Amino acid sequence: MALKDIVPARPPLTPFEQLLDEHLPLAWRQADKRRRQIRLVAAVFLVLPETMEIKERRKQAQKIVTGLLPDVEDLQTVQQKCHKDTFEAKIVDNNRYHREFDSRLEDIESDYAGELNHSL
Repeated sequence: MALKDIVPARPPLTPFEQLLDEHLPLAWRQADKRRRQIRLVAAVFLVLPETMEIKERRKQAQKIVTGLLPDVEDLQTVQQKCHKDTFEAKIVDNNRYHREFDSRLEDIESDYAGELNHSL
């Protein structure tokens, strides 16, 4: 039996990542840096005030993650991973990747809140 059959190439998905996996294209976790950045953006998005608009929460989450990760050069790097890199294999109207990501974050939030309420 080959070592790759015994030890997976990537760590298994956490429960939170499994939730992301339900809503995002597979490409979100194809690269370790993208996986880490998107996971963090989604987590920060969920703790920001719900009184903010979805778009503003996403932008703020991306700015916070940019500041948190020392290996991230700038905000555009995080945005690229969340938007075009994640959705490039899917057809997104007029390159509106950010709108697609916002919609997915909204769905993730809805399911996440439902899971929290269910577990209480």
